[in-house]
Amino acid sequence: MLEIFLQYLQREGGPCKGRDTSLHFGRIDRGIVAPISHLGALVAVLSGVALAGRMRKIPIVAMTYVGDGASSTGDFHEGMGFASVKRLSPVIILKNNRWAYSTPVSRQSLLDDLAEKARAYGIPRAVVDGNDVLAVREAASRATERARLGKGPILLECKTMRMKGHSEHDDAWYVPRTELEFWQRRDPILLLERRLRMEGIASETGLRKIEERCRAEIELDLETALAAPFPRPESCLEDVYAPGPEGHEHGKEWMTSGGRG
Repeated sequence: MLEIFLQYLQREGGPCKGRDTSLHFGRIDRGIVAPISHLGALVAVLSGVALAGRMRKIPIVAMTYVGDGASSTGDFHEGMGFASVKRLSPVIILKNNRWAYSTPVSRQSLLDDLAEKARAYGIPRAVVDGNDVLAVREAASRATERARLGKGPILLECKTMRMKGHSEHDDAWYVPRTELEFWQRRDPILLLERRLRMEGIASETGLRKIEERCRAEIELDLETALAAPFPRPESCLEDVYAPGPEGHEHGKEWMTSGGRG
């Protein structure tokens, strides 16, 4: 949470060192590729990561997340085609949250299960209740183990609901209130808590203690982030160019006549 707060508040120590805000960031050293707005394109990006792992003989699993709207874009289908014919093994999580901004799934596709799109590329697919934490974990575990064995891509559809607007300036006026009320009763955290209590794994007191501990950690991280400094002004010149060969700081010597770089 501390890193997320530092990123959101644009402070030193965040994943982007004070650049960007809460959306497009990652940590390559941890294997997290920064996303872009057009999520469908990430299928091709992560397929490239899977290809790089194969070429370097590194047993990695590449996973990316797209929405129902992204599955209607050309980039998504180009990436799916590339991954399938190259026998790459990205795990593609399709979060069917019922709305692509203000466009419902029914106006994007006639399919009941968007995972059926995988049939066009001859790859396996699976559908899971996206609000069932344990079901998602089990399905994702099976998919990653399959990918680790190099058996090609898989499309995993998680059916869920976007409970807020597309962004902070979107009040989601177009979503029927009855639909939101139905999905509020299927909140994944509440469903998991109910299951833990019913199976005797956790008590109400125990769950509240976990919540209190998490809240205390979050408050401490937020306080630390608020006290963190903003980036040094001169740091805006850093990380602009990739480091070149020794003696070519920030690749400046590569920016010479002829535009070689």
